[in-house]
Amino acid sequence: MKKRVHEIAELVDGTVVGDGDVEITGVNRIQRAERGDLTFMVGDAYARFIESTQASAIMVPRGFSQGTKPLIQVADPYAAFVEVLEIIKKDIERHPSSIHPSAVIGENVVMGDNVALGPYVCIADDCQIGDGVILYAGVYVGHSSRVGDNTIIHANATVRERVVIGARCLIHSGAIIGGDGFGFEFRGGAQQKIPQVGTVVLGDDVEVG
Repeated sequence: MKKRVHEIAELVDGTVVGDGDVEITGVNRIQRAERGDLTFMVGDAYARFIESTQASAIMVPRGFSQGTKPLIQVADPYAAFVEVLEIIKKDIERHPSSIHPSAVIGENVVMGDNVALGPYVCIADDCQIGDGVILYAGVYVGHSSRVGDNTIIHANATVRERVVIGARCLIHSGAIIGGDGFGFEFRGGAQQKIPQVGTVVLGDDVEVG
């Protein structure tokens, strides 16, 4: 990120106090911020760092004007800081934007609009993939599973058969959804595996690490 203080203020409906042309190249907590960083201040616990922080600019509540550094006055400094983080995240993320030629799609798969599949994604038979779904490289979706609209599944995650994932979910790399639980019974001097015939249903807006 490389923006002037006044540009950031415009993005978060803030008011600049001080030099609005200072360049911001990063973000951090007020205690750890360095030159070039934007930080935020909420409450007395943070206010005591106003003079000592190395940050180049600080988001503060409206009406607060102490200190010598450029300030961005906003209604809610924490919420405004999160808005800036969202902007940075969009700048650094590189989602797949199309269906890679190496992706494997089974039979009777229903695909929504604007689906993006990274290299070597495998979708088994009879799956339903919603609008705007993004599957990163190496994702496997087992047969008869459903993935809801605008869900993102990161690289090498596994969605087992008959799993249902809701809309706007975020599944992180390497996660396994629908794998066997601990289903064993000690009989006849040995552990007997109990067949796992259930499934997993994730609602909307779920994040799995």
